[in-house]
Amino acid sequence: MSDKTKRLADVFASLKIPQKEFAFRLETDVSTVNQLLAGTRKIGPNVSNKICQKLGLNPTWWEAGEGEMYLPKKVAEEKPNQANDNEREMAEKLRITQEKLIQTQEQLILTQAELLEERKRQDIENKKKLDRLTNDPPISDKS
Repeated sequence: MSDKTKRLADVFASLKIPQKEFAFRLETDVSTVNQLLAGTRKIGPNVSNKICQKLGLNPTWWEAGEGEMYLPKKVAEEKPNQANDNEREMAEKLRITQEKLIQTQEQLILTQAELLEERKRQDIENKKKLDRLTNDPPISDKS
């Protein structure tokens, strides 16, 4: 087991949260967390950066096992709060966009229903015209 795998297990144990919550904080799925904790998935530089940022870890502790596990609260809270604000803003924009999309889809459905009704009316009118034409006696050439 690598040092980072051991340290990740230590972080997980210190948080005392379910793996599902741990995965949520790391913005990944539970199976990935299981692989990382079991050491079957390598913790590369990108994953390391993400772990430090999302969990407020001291990069020196993460890389070398020296110093405190977590950054001092003030330093640790600055970036996550900004990230949380950005995430909230993005989530709100997404919600608004989804609402607009739903409204547009509802309007499209109503328009399609109106067009279908109009088409039915036209078909009925055309059928009536065709019936009148086929039921009328033929015009005689004799006058």
